[in-house]
Order: sequence, then C-alpha cells, then structure tokens
Amino acid sequence: MRRLFRVRIGAVLVLGLVVAACGVEPGSATLPEVTTSTTPVTTTSTSPTTTSTLPSTTTTVPTTTTTLPTTTTTVPGEPTVLGPGPGDILMVAGVRFNDRLNLRSAPGTSQTIIATIPPTEMGLEAVGETRVLSGSYWTKVIHDGKTGWVSMSYVGYAGDVDDMTAVVVDALGEYPAAPTMQELGPIIAAVFASDDPQVKSRLVQVTAGSGGSLGEIVYDVIGFADDSVGGLRLHIFAEKVADGYSFKTVEVMLICLRGVHSGACA
Repeated sequence: MRRLFRVRIGAVLVLGLVVAACGVEPGSATLPEVTTSTTPVTTTSTSPTTTSTLPSTTTTVPTTTTTLPTTTTTVPGEPTVLGPGPGDILMVAGVRFNDRLNLRSAPGTSQTIIATIPPTEMGLEAVGETRVLSGSYWTKVIHDGKTGWVSMSYVGYAGDVDDMTAVVVDALGEYPAAPTMQELGPIIAAVFASDDPQVKSRLVQVTAGSGGSLGEIVYDVIGFADDSVGGLRLHIFAEKVADGYSFKTVEVMLICLRGVHSGACA
C-alpha cells in the first residue's frame, strides 16, 4: 500500500532594507576684495541593492512496494480417477440415525470438520476430485453450499427401487412380527445380508423408526461380494397389532459404487 504525502512549502518574505541618503546644504560668507567661488558639493546617495533568493525545496515521496505472501496448500493423499465425476449426485449410506457423516476440509479423519451431513441425505454433488489416503478413498462434494471431503465408504449412487416383500416372506416363511419397529427392522434386514462367507454385511439403522397404526423404519445393508454394489436401502413398513408390529411390506433401493445405468449398478 502506498502512502501519499502532502508537502506544504511556506512562503518566505524577504524585506530589503532601503537606505535614504540626505544631501548637506553649504553655508555662505562676504569678505572684502575677495571673490569666492563656491563649488556645490554633489552628494550621491546610493541605496544598497538587496537580492533575496528563495530556497529550493525538493520533496521525494517514498515508493512503497507490498509483496503478498504466496500460500501453497497441499492436499493429502494421491489423486485417482476411481471416483465420481463432476456433477454426479451421491447419497449417504451406512450412517446410523443417531450419527452424521463428517464433511472435512481435506481428505483424512484428522482434518477439520466444516459441516455434518444427515444419514438420509440424497443430494450430495460431486466435484470430480477423489484421492487415496492410507488405503481409503475420499471424494470432494458440495453440501448445503459448502465444499469439502467425505469418505467414500459412506456414500454411493441411488439405483432402482423395487418391492421385495415376497423375498422376505419366502425367506422367513411368514410375515414376521416384533414388539417394536426397532426390533422388527433387523429381522427384515438380515434377509438381505450377503451369504458370501468372505463378506459380512453391516446392518445399519438409518432412521429412529416411527409407530402408530403404520410403523416405518429404514435400514441399510452394507457390504456385498459384487464390487459394483455398495449395499441396499430398505424402507420397511409394518401394521400395528396387539402385541407389537407385524411386517407388511419393504421397498429396496440399490446403493451403487461406480454409478447407475438404467437403474442398475454400472
């Protein structure tokens, strides 16, 4: 930033001294037989000439140069093309109803949390940047006007939704019942868990569950042998009965890892 200086130069007034010279008048006398020749005295009055020279003042305005510091931000991890493209819409998956997904300032669990995302969020917009850090994948997203990084272990693409009530009844041989929706939910979710001995699915309660004449609860089943499928989201409904809730229907949505093509995981 430059500072401007104003310079005022005061006027210097030099008064010359004027010296006035006064002429002297001669006297006269009469002497007998003598002729007196009087030569008038010429008096010259010289006034001294005074020269006043104003001092020359030169003012130099200093030039100030400001250099802004250069800040280099290093993003942790290594870039990878294995991630969502710019503009892709992602959903939160596998986060419990009493928890939230952290939106961080950079990849890594030690980075600053700038926002938290509810477990039922379906509208995260991908920026198109993904990085690998210590074997985990982090992708950059926009949520509620804020841009940050989330773990890809907890996001995916929403695929098709199908009614899978018949699958539950066939597997269990009945319409199961339980005292509460919180107890009925895992019974239904377990039907859809992976049967691969090397892959153990996680059953995650996504909503607190509601009662009344029609009970409702959401569960995520996370982890399958198919590397294109991240999990399933179950929207479970049940009817109120005398001793609790009896299963009525379930809608199942695919949670895809690499994108969706015609409703199926790509």
